Amino acid sequence: MKTKSFKDYAEKRLGKEGVAEVKAEALGELEDMGKDHLNASWDDVKSLPNNIVIHEFDYDLSDFLNENKINNLNISNPILNCFIFKGEWGLFAYIGVDSNCKLAEKEYDTLNFDVNGGLTFAGRRENRPDYFYYGWDYCHIWDKSFNDELNDHYAFPTNPLAIKVEIEKAIEDVKCWIKTFNT
Repeated sequence: MKTKSFKDYAEKRLGKEGVAEVKAEALGELEDMGKDHLNASWDDVKSLPNNIVIHEFDYDLSDFLNENKINNLNISNPILNCFIFKGEWGLFAYIGVDSNCKLAEKEYDTLNFDVNGGLTFAGRRENRPDYFYYGWDYCHIWDKSFNDELNDHYAFPTNPLAIKVEIEKAIEDVKCWIKTFNT
């Protein structure tokens, strides 16, 4: 039986009292369910437990690398790993590059990515050590927060689909960055 929303699923799985205290075994089920729901409403995303990936996808750079004769960056894995994460205050977006290439291990504040508020993270993801991630958040004064007390100041809810579109635009920044580093 299909559920109508993330909240319905969580309440069915854990009971109303259990939604606030998600058990570890349920977390994976919720995370997997979320990865297939890019068109979720703000309220559905808000009802999910914090600190889970709600959408993840890979982007293959192989054609781009071949067309542009990119060959001196030690890129052994041409797949970018991208994901959207739900935190306590808002949503976060990440793009992972091959951790062995020359693009990894850069300070995020030295890179120019045209994303919401700029890059705010550079580091590794525990379950994907083969990638080095660059990330940004949707927790600025112009973004709507999951904390209702702050929403007098926050204006615009951001849904996962809009973030995926911004990730795809940021992939173009990665391509420009690759070209710069290839010289």
